[in-house]
Amino acid sequence: MSPVNPIFLRLLVEVMPVAAFPGSRNWGYDGVALFAAHAAYGGPAALARLVDAAHGAGLSAFLDVVYNHLGPEGNYLSEFGPYFTPKHKTPWGDALDFSQPQVRRYFVENALRWVSPAGSGFDGLRLDAIHGIYDDSPRHILQEIAEAVHAEGGLVIAESDLNDVKLIERYGLDGSWADDLHHAIHVALTGESQGYYADFQDPMRQMVAALERGWFYEGQHKPSFGRKHGTPAAHLAARHFVVCAQNHDQIGNRARGERLTELTDEGGLRAAATVIALQPALPLYFQGEEWGAREPFQYFVSHTDPALVEAIRKGRREEFKGFSWADVPDPLAEETFRRSRIDRGRKDARALEWHKALLTMRQEHPALQDDARSGVRAAVQGKTLLLQRGPLLLVAAFGAQPSDARLPPGSWRVLLDSGGSNLAGDRLRFRGRGAAVLETG
Repeated sequence: MSPVNPIFLRLLVEVMPVAAFPGSRNWGYDGVALFAAHAAYGGPAALARLVDAAHGAGLSAFLDVVYNHLGPEGNYLSEFGPYFTPKHKTPWGDALDFSQPQVRRYFVENALRWVSPAGSGFDGLRLDAIHGIYDDSPRHILQEIAEAVHAEGGLVIAESDLNDVKLIERYGLDGSWADDLHHAIHVALTGESQGYYADFQDPMRQMVAALERGWFYEGQHKPSFGRKHGTPAAHLAARHFVVCAQNHDQIGNRARGERLTELTDEGGLRAAATVIALQPALPLYFQGEEWGAREPFQYFVSHTDPALVEAIRKGRREEFKGFSWADVPDPLAEETFRRSRIDRGRKDARALEWHKALLTMRQEHPALQDDARSGVRAAVQGKTLLLQRGPLLLVAAFGAQPSDARLPPGSWRVLLDSGGSNLAGDRLRFRGRGAAVLETG
């Protein structure tokens, strides 16, 4: 196994984009002054305190940055130079023109502004939606950004729906978000089949493939895309993938922004958390997920251009035509923003202890330190997943009805139990959804 960057061995906090934008509240993906930390968030001083606090607590700190578009409101960069080109189009208009040396330099220097010790001192970047970055140059802008950040000792992870190993193998990025596991877990828990969830109507089998191979779609026909999608990735170490059961997009891109706490029961939450924690890729938990937060995370903005506001409202309604969701919250309403703020005084102590136990096991158990896919064996019995890594066996029941799973040969003992399971010989019985971790030998 190749050496692991020490940053990967630490827990880390990932901050959504902070680049300045018009208005006071926003998810951060509409930034226009990319070198400025947004004043309403506290500006550069508050950002520095956040990074220092993370490092003081032994955490690494990553920043989400947006290099696929600017704005749209307040985007005047084109007035200063040929930053955009009609050759490629994005949902926001003309794409950034990375064939221009000055454009490339602007974004490389922006990456350094956040990761260099003289800048903000972040340990790495998460590049938003790199499938919206177009570059026909011999040396892709992603590679140039990665090399610059690596020279400062940082890491670069891409958000991407491409399922393409070239991000790591050709461009030298350190990792890619891998959504297939999320989609399979979500469908297994909720039974949803609308929109892109229609691509995951055999969720247990697809979950196994994502666990063993990195993602499910590795060249098969993908119905929602209408074409073949993805490349094989099982040969890559799992550290190159980031997986989750919830994140800002998958929650916030629902009409009402419901978390899994509103869509499944406690056992389902425990099953999802256990799979994410003990599979070999990098696990990501969304703010408050670890203590069972119930507040929604809804899409909110505070744009000042009336035409843009109306376009966003209309776009949100259009976006959910493929889903049976109604009553889309108004993105401009301050109440939409206020509903989305987590209440740190309202924590589920049992959920928090479960996550602590899982992450302690992930950090300390020898069987979980090797992230080669060859050490992962997954199988399905009905709606129950069995995931084995060396002497450890994770059993996660995704069905609401009582079930039992036949265990592989071995002298198994229970290390962790979310509640409701019973070990009897070579059978592990569940009263409903839930998870248990066992060890043999």
